[in-house]
Amino acid sequence: MRCPTCRSIQTKVVDSRVRVNFDDVYRRRKCLDCLKTWKTYETYGPELDRLRALDQTHIEIRELAVHLYEKYGPPVDAISNTWTDQRRAA
Repeated sequence: MRCPTCRSIQTKVVDSRVRVNFDDVYRRRKCLDCLKTWKTYETYGPELDRLRALDQTHIEIRELAVHLYEKYGPPVDAISNTWTDQRRAA
């Protein structure tokens, strides 16, 4: 989710609670760039199930990327871009 203040995608859920009627989820979120916090309310339904599945997929992809980076190092494109940037700076 994007930060409503700075539009960064580097955000995290600080607190998550199911409301009394069990149909809504209350989440407190925080931007990791500007440190702004805000609240979201999600209503249960097929869309929420889809969002949960997408969020879980995103987490799994991120964990896989971290694992591959730790095992094999940065992607070749990242290395070549860094080398090109260093040559431009010189």
